[in-house]
Amino acid sequence: MIFRKKKEKNKIIKYNTLNNELPPELKNSKTLFEAWCNYPAMKTCPTYKNMNTYAGQPDLTNQRKNKARQTLEYFNTLKTKVSNAGHAFSMAAESVFNGEVKTIRSCPAIKDTLTHTLAVKAPVDLHFAKSKNKDLFESTKLHHTQDPNEHRWFWTCPNPNLSKLTGPFWDGHPKQQFCYGEGSQFEGYSSLKINTALTLELPDDIICIQHAPVFHKIETPYVVIPGLYVQPFNKLVAIIFNVLIKDTQEDFIIPKGDVLYYLTFSETVKFEEDKSQGNYVTKFKFNEPNLSWKHFSKKQKVDGND
Repeated sequence: MIFRKKKEKNKIIKYNTLNNELPPELKNSKTLFEAWCNYPAMKTCPTYKNMNTYAGQPDLTNQRKNKARQTLEYFNTLKTKVSNAGHAFSMAAESVFNGEVKTIRSCPAIKDTLTHTLAVKAPVDLHFAKSKNKDLFESTKLHHTQDPNEHRWFWTCPNPNLSKLTGPFWDGHPKQQFCYGEGSQFEGYSSLKINTALTLELPDDIICIQHAPVFHKIETPYVVIPGLYVQPFNKLVAIIFNVLIKDTQEDFIIPKGDVLYYLTFSETVKFEEDKSQGNYVTKFKFNEPNLSWKHFSKKQKVDGND
């Protein structure tokens, strides 16, 4: 009898919202999560869905057990294209010996990336346009400490209720936070963020990283800012579309359903709605990110100290 190791259950990641004052149609955090997210990313990945496992002509993909017969079939196909019959036969024999060329569909690293990844997508059409600080804030006198000539990107969408979740349509970081000036590789880029108001609470030993959605969309009008979430900050992973956009980029639209970026986890997981309470966040130390009050309000070890 062969004893097989029992497959471990996928660990649970809980999702919640930061905003307790949601409009009626968005009060259900499950609805909000499904509007912004797909898991695993493989399900909607056009690269994976449309690629064959092996590259080659369709009539040559049949893997015969009799390799001598398969060699002859290759040769019959090649001999009309290669003038030298001996060379054609050698090519056929070599192809059969080496096997057909595998595509990225059969690459374990790519497959595991797509099965471990949450694809964050646009729930509605997202429209983007740029302005300058002096034009955007001239009437409000806001952000007077920032360079008035600095470019700033603005976004909007058909659903006005999203603004109640995401905050200002021009939210982003001033350039002095990521660009040290002339010679910086980030010179000529501006920051923009869209906060989905969704947060994830990961188990202690699960980490995740956000990165560009290469297998869904290799060319984008923005650059995804990568980030790694480890314990304790994996207890409050905010799903935020956080990008840099070239100041020379023309205005653009991201259609509903297009993947914005990836969140890849260290193992396959399962998502569940957190029905306990709102995930209020606050700072516990200066110069450190916000953390979840729900998670840290009770006594426990966070950094090795009670």
